[in-house]
Parts: sequence; structure tokens; C-alpha cells
Amino acid sequence: MRAASVGPEAANRLGDVDREQAEWKARIDAYLGERKRLLANSGSSDLSAALQQLRDARFTPDEQRRLAAYEQNP
Repeated sequence: MRAASVGPEAANRLGDVDREQAEWKARIDAYLGERKRLLANSGSSDLSAALQQLRDARFTPDEQRRLAAYEQNP
């Protein structure tokens, strides 16, 4: 359907964007689940360090700048 309206090359690019967005959402959802678990078990002596370690393991520094928006509105 996209190919008919925008052409095959643009349809392929839009498909790539759709896949990238789906992968990002899956990564965010997994991160927020793990973050929630860490916060629930906040008996950790250094929760801040544990959360940063989680961010570092899952996201690049550029991606981490986007996380604040998701952390505020999970």
C-alpha cells in the first residue's frame, strides 16, 4: 500500500523507520521493567550507581539523553 502511494524506495525507508521505532520501544520497555525492579528493591546500597550501570549497559550516551522523558512517563 505504501509502495503504491510513495513508491517502492520510500516505502522501504518507511519500513526501516517502523522497524527502528519498534526496536527502540522494545528496548525502552525492557529497560523500564528492569528499572522498576531495581527501584522496588531499593534496599540496594547504591541505587544511583545500579541505575546508571543499567543505562550504560543498554543505551549509548546519546540515547541516554532521551531516557529522561520515558522515565518520567513510563
